[in-house]
Amino acid sequence: MGDYRTDFVHFISVESRLARLQRRTISLTSRLDSIVKRSTRSVDSIDFGVYQFVRNDDVRRLTKQPKLTAIIQSRRLTLFGHIMRMDYNADAKRILLASPPEVWRRQLGRPRITWLNTIQQDLKQHHLMLPEAVDLAQNCPLWRMMST
Repeated sequence: MGDYRTDFVHFISVESRLARLQRRTISLTSRLDSIVKRSTRSVDSIDFGVYQFVRNDDVRRLTKQPKLTAIIQSRRLTLFGHIMRMDYNADAKRILLASPPEVWRRQLGRPRITWLNTIQQDLKQHHLMLPEAVDLAQNCPLWRMMST
């Protein structure tokens, strides 16, 4: 088997594209995970025989690779913690916490899901609400342990 760290470089661009989408649907994440599964099988030349059915979980266990969506979620939470520890006057924190003006409207076809909504969905998996997460993010080692 090859070096998985170098093979994973190919998926970094996919990760950044997914993060830019800001829209996390089940179908999108399952598509992304299936792309990674197919690529892992082809890169590693895993052959279990012609007629043998192999579960994707078995392939992931053999290659010791986590789901790509889990890596994206972890990095998204890490970035959220970094922004929450910034000074309140920092541009990134002001932009994230600002609410849009009342007269502002999205263009037709644009997703209504914001990055902060995606963070809230990620935090639900850790049984946290946004105010609790903001307080927890102030403790950097604890937040790092929680987000990874």
